[in-house]
Amino acid sequence: MKTLALLAAFLVLLPLVSAQPMEDAASAIENASQCIQELKSNNLPTGMAEDLLIRVNDIKRRAESVESLKKGLSGPVAAALNQSLTGLPAEEKTYAGAISAAEEVCQLADDEIILFDSITAFSKKLDSYSTEEFKEPGLMNLFSKQEQKQLVDTSEAASLLEQAREAFYKERYEEASSLLEQAKQTLEESEASVTSLSIITSAGKSFIETYWVETIIVIAACSLAALVSWRALRRRKLIKKIHRLKREKKSLIHLMKKAQEDRFKHGIISESLYKIKTEKYQSRLARIKETLPALEAEVSSKKQKNQEKK
Repeated sequence: MKTLALLAAFLVLLPLVSAQPMEDAASAIENASQCIQELKSNNLPTGMAEDLLIRVNDIKRRAESVESLKKGLSGPVAAALNQSLTGLPAEEKTYAGAISAAEEVCQLADDEIILFDSITAFSKKLDSYSTEEFKEPGLMNLFSKQEQKQLVDTSEAASLLEQAREAFYKERYEEASSLLEQAKQTLEESEASVTSLSIITSAGKSFIETYWVETIIVIAACSLAALVSWRALRRRKLIKKIHRLKREKKSLIHLMKKAQEDRFKHGIISESLYKIKTEKYQSRLARIKETLPALEAEVSSKKQKNQEKK
């Protein structure tokens, strides 16, 4: 009698237990949709997030199919469902997998907003160099306001920032982040050169007037040393960029293979999503293949010039 009572209680609670993951998945999908809506409200790209949300809904539908089969669905429909689910990993046909993928949507949206804010903040910093906000103690009082604005060269940093912004809106977020970091480093180097000059002239204008010959010699020596250091730094940065692009190239090839398997072997993504993915990957691969030879040639040229000087 006790066993029958326990069995009856289990049968009563079973629908509630199976319903909870379904409700959690639906809630996670709603949350993911809100994350995408937040991107839209800020006029930010949503292509990748929406592609991922399509996958989330596909996983949820497959999880529902699994539940239907567990409840005794039979006939041709059941056979078709079994065939479509065969060989898929658990995360592609469970509510837990749908919830995890939905969380990835919001994580992607959060990362995108953070990157956009970083680009905006750096853009404002660059703009400050053409306003009255930028003042370098020690050095600035020796120059007119117009000359002060020209001391820090922001042209290369501004160019890199524009490339980062373009990559961001084309949803090449890793590339955008890398370009933004390069822009920051370039500006820091330009600021450092101004700071070095500030140290030399920190004694004031009267010192320069008294020891102008010595000052010119020191400035020339420092400029030469800075030029040599800058070239060495430029070469190291090029080598790092080459390594990064090669890693990205390898990763893109892996992603293309995975997309092919997901489409033709497992059938877990639609044809339209497959085309979107492969077009993005191929476009980025083409850019890398165009960029790598030029970078490698520049590094090789610099190395050859250094050997000739020795």
